[in-house]
Amino acid sequence: MLECEGWFLKSLALCILKLVMKYGRCQMKIITPLAVAAAFAVAVGLSAPASAQTPSAKTGARAANLSGVVFESWGMLGGLTTTLKIPEQKELIFDVSLQCGLYTYTKASSKKSVRNFDTVEAGIKVAVKWTNIDTGESGWAMPNSDTSVAGGLDGDGFPDGVTYCSRMQSLAATFQGDLLQCIEPDGTVTINDECLTEESVELTLETLAAHAFNFYAEDIGQGTYEITVWANPECSGDESAPVCDPAGDARAWIGMGTMVVDEVRFGK
Repeated sequence: MLECEGWFLKSLALCILKLVMKYGRCQMKIITPLAVAAAFAVAVGLSAPASAQTPSAKTGARAANLSGVVFESWGMLGGLTTTLKIPEQKELIFDVSLQCGLYTYTKASSKKSVRNFDTVEAGIKVAVKWTNIDTGESGWAMPNSDTSVAGGLDGDGFPDGVTYCSRMQSLAATFQGDLLQCIEPDGTVTINDECLTEESVELTLETLAAHAFNFYAEDIGQGTYEITVWANPECSGDESAPVCDPAGDARAWIGMGTMVVDEVRFGK
């Protein structure tokens, strides 16, 4: 509204100044008040707040180091948030790139040829949310399900998300066992549960890789929009709670991240 008012005042000022130049001094008594009004209009228009004159933007970008972000479920990545002003109904494309780190540890112990195994899983899912600041309307960018339907959203209203990284690590062992404790001083060997100890094998993996995915939102109406990126770490295992414990056998974290938002018009 303020932007429109500023444009109107500037136009009015120009019209009045043209009248002054056209009629000259013979109409000075009439023109002088108009000239004062023109000067006032220009002054008011130029003194409008900068935020009220912010032009619509077709592109927005953000970058952040998210290595210190800790969350237990879906959470907003505060460093990857931007605002975009859309003058008319358009579509938006969101390019979100993240460094994705995973740590998995497994250990399997066995004796008497009894098979034993250990399995852990870790991963990160990502989603993009848009919110119309003017109306409060919000939604999740595709390929997630629309918020107007139940499919694809959990009980808290979060989408399935896009998997940026995921690992399932399983380790199995079938060992006879360690016989050292079963050897008597005279050299004879007596095998029983008390003396037979388990043999074990361990496997640890830790990786960090950069991943990117393109999201989009269709038929976005006029208004000012806040764009936010959300992430959800998922961990499971015999020794890990559902939450990605920083000291657990399965861990997931995010490093550097960027987001680019483009205003486009899709072909129909």
